[in-house]
Amino acid sequence: MWYATVSKKIVVIGAEENNLKKISVKIPHNKITTVVGVSGSGKSSLIYSVLAQEAKRREKIDSGFAECKDYAIRPQFEQIDNLPYAVTVKQRGLQQSISSTIATITGLHELLRDEFYNKGKIFCQCGSEIHKPTVKSITKLISNHYTNRKIKIYAIVVFEKYSTCSEELRLVKDSGYNEIITLSSYDNKEKKRKLNNLKNLNQNYANTIKLYLGEYSSTDQIKSILTDNSELAIDSFEFVIEKNSRYYFKFDYFCDQCNIFYHPISPSLLSFNAKSKYSGQCSTCSGHGTISSIDYEALINPSKKVSDRFLNLEHNGKCYKYVYLCDDNFLDLLKENKINLNKTFHQLDLDQQNIIKEEIEKKLFKYSNNKNISRYLTTNSCPE
Repeated sequence: MWYATVSKKIVVIGAEENNLKKISVKIPHNKITTVVGVSGSGKSSLIYSVLAQEAKRREKIDSGFAECKDYAIRPQFEQIDNLPYAVTVKQRGLQQSISSTIATITGLHELLRDEFYNKGKIFCQCGSEIHKPTVKSITKLISNHYTNRKIKIYAIVVFEKYSTCSEELRLVKDSGYNEIITLSSYDNKEKKRKLNNLKNLNQNYANTIKLYLGEYSSTDQIKSILTDNSELAIDSFEFVIEKNSRYYFKFDYFCDQCNIFYHPISPSLLSFNAKSKYSGQCSTCSGHGTISSIDYEALINPSKKVSDRFLNLEHNGKCYKYVYLCDDNFLDLLKENKINLNKTFHQLDLDQQNIIKEEIEKKLFKYSNNKNISRYLTTNSCPE
C-alpha cells in the first residue's frame, strides 16, 4: 500500500461496520500491519468495509468524480483521521487446469506469445530463415527434391468457412468449371460434386471448396500454373505428391534446401492449450507434457477367458466396481465384434485385442482418480 501523506498514524474511532463493535485503532504509516482475530471478529470489515471504502469515497470527492451517494453514504464510524488514498488487493481462488503454469495464470505467457508472434522469425536447423512460400521457392523445392514426381495441383477457393458459399459457387461456375471438390467438417471427407446439381452448402459446418487444376511433373509447367492463376495467392494452392505428401501453402512453410516443413508463426501455434489442427498443441499428450497408459500386464489375468471376468478389478457380481464396466454390456461388445468368448485375451488377434482395450481405456481413464484404478495406470513424459 502506498500513502500520499506523511502523517504517522491512521486513527480510527468507533468503527461499527458489520461485526465491529465501536472499535478504535491506530495504524502506523509506512509499516506492514497484520490484522488478526478469530473468525467473525471483523478483520475484513475493518480493512475492506471501513478503511478501503472510506479511502475510495474520499478519493472520489477530492478528484471531483463523486456521485450523490458518495456524499450521502459512508461506512459506520465516528471519526477517521490521516487516512490516505489506498490500493486494495483481495485474495481470490485461481481457476487452474492440468495445463496451468505460473505463466498462464499470471498472463505472462500471453505477453510472451504475442511478442514472439509479432517479432519472431522461423529458422531451419540448417540456419536458413524460413519465409512465406513464393513461386520461386516452390519451384526450387520441387526441382531439388521432387524431380520427375507427379504432382496434383488444387486451387483452394474456400477454406473452412461457415457459409452456404453461394457466391463462391457462382463465381466458379461462371469461370467455366463443371466440377469441384468439397470438404465439410460434418464428416471430413472429400467429395467430387457436379456444379449443375449442387445446391448451396450447409452453413452449419466448416466448408472447403477446391478446384483440380491437373497433374504435372515439370517445374516449368508448375511455375506456369502458379503464375497464370494470378487471381489466387500462393497460399491458395495445395500440392499432392504421389498421394503420400500433401502441402497447403497457407500453413506449410518450408526450407527448400532441407525439405523440412514448418507452420507459420501464429498465436495459436505458440499456445499449448489451443485445440486446432494448425496449432502448436502436441497431438500425443494434448499439451499436458505427460501421457497415461494402462499396465495391462498387471490388469489382465492371462489364464482366464475374456468372458470370465479376466480383469484383476474388484467385481460386485454384475459389474467391475469403480469403473461401471458391466458383464452384460461387455459380453454384448464381444458378440457384436465376433470375438471368441472361449479364448484368453492374449489368444485373440491384435485387432480384437484393440477393440477390448479401447473399451477398457474408456472406463479406466474416466475414473483414474480412484486409488483402486490409478494403480493400474502409469504416467510418463510425452515422447513427442
